Formats: sequence, C-alpha cells, structure tokens
Amino acid sequence: MPQTIDPSDPQGSQPCKRLEPCECTDWCGSDVRVYLGSVSACGTLERWRLARALESSARHIAERAVISDIESDGIAVEFDGVRYYDIRPLVDLREVPGELLDMASEALAYALGAGIFEAHPVHPYLLRKVAR
Repeated sequence: MPQTIDPSDPQGSQPCKRLEPCECTDWCGSDVRVYLGSVSACGTLERWRLARALESSARHIAERAVISDIESDGIAVEFDGVRYYDIRPLVDLREVPGELLDMASEALAYALGAGIFEAHPVHPYLLRKVAR
C-alpha cells in the first residue's frame, strides 16, 4: 500500500496518521510521476498538492529547456580552462527574427536569474553552466 499524506503537514513530509487503509498516493518532488486525481478516496491529497507538483515539474522542464537551448545554440568555447557558451548567436538580430529574440532574451534572463548559468566577469556574452 502506498504511503499516505498527512493533510495537516504543508510540506507533505509526514506519513498520514490515519489507521484505516486508503488509496492515497505520496508525491515525491524529485519523481517525474504526476498524480492526476486532485483528491484521493480519503481526501488526504489536496488540490494544492497537485498544483505544487505541477509547478515543480514546470520548473524542471524550463531548466532543462534553457540548458538545451544554450548548449545547442550557443558556441562552446574554452576560456581560462573553463567551458563557456558564447550566446551572441542567440541574440543577434541578423541571425534570429524579433519574436525569437524576445524568447531567447527571456530564456537567458531566466538562466542567469535562476543561477543555472553565470556570465563571465569580463565577457558577459560568455555563459558558464553552474554546477548544481
């Protein structure tokens, strides 16, 4: 039987203290499974739990997408013994249309703001992937 969730625990870290068996599903934030029902038979899986799981999944998808964009569209260069990605092709109006420039700018801002990549201190168009 799957572990149940205590509805009074906002972090979802404590097992349910109910003694009767139920059909609850535990959610693990690092797992890619998504429980599509919003409330289990005994009511211990609340809608906010599903929203939190979907938000976490969306964040992971966004992070993987921005890493993929920078690594595939940027130019990999070795600088000071470190691998950087030259992102100038992603933001060059001669290379990309305006609507893609907006998307690339937003993705780059997300990558830097979320700490996924960091800019070279002297050459800001060179991004280094941050170890996580």
